Amino acid sequence: MLLTEPYLQDHLFKDVTDEEKQAMLKQLSDINAKLPGGGLSGYLSRARCLLKDAQEGKNPFEGLVPKVPEGERLCGETGPGSKVYAEYEQLGMEQLELTAFCLRWSPWGTLGISRYQDRHHI
Repeated sequence: MLLTEPYLQDHLFKDVTDEEKQAMLKQLSDINAKLPGGGLSGYLSRARCLLKDAQEGKNPFEGLVPKVPEGERLCGETGPGSKVYAEYEQLGMEQLELTAFCLRWSPWGTLGISRYQDRHHI
């Protein structure tokens, strides 16, 4: 599906062995089944739309107003070592299993295609 119009992702399989292709196809199939918003097709459509908008100078956040949420200042007397800080740290630890961290972004890393990334020095 991703090799034909309008997606044209056949470059993913250039210069890879049959074994690597099969592994990538399995990864892509797993990702496609789990990725919300239309699977990989939806992901590529949204990405291309965002890239086109960026080329045209469109801001996807136009009309949105950022605001600083209410919260606690955890510094000084309520900083590290204080009872207040320890309470918030404990609360954070309890929520950690529901938390995700994104340390870097690349389209290949997001799709879980590390072999391609390694082979092509992206």
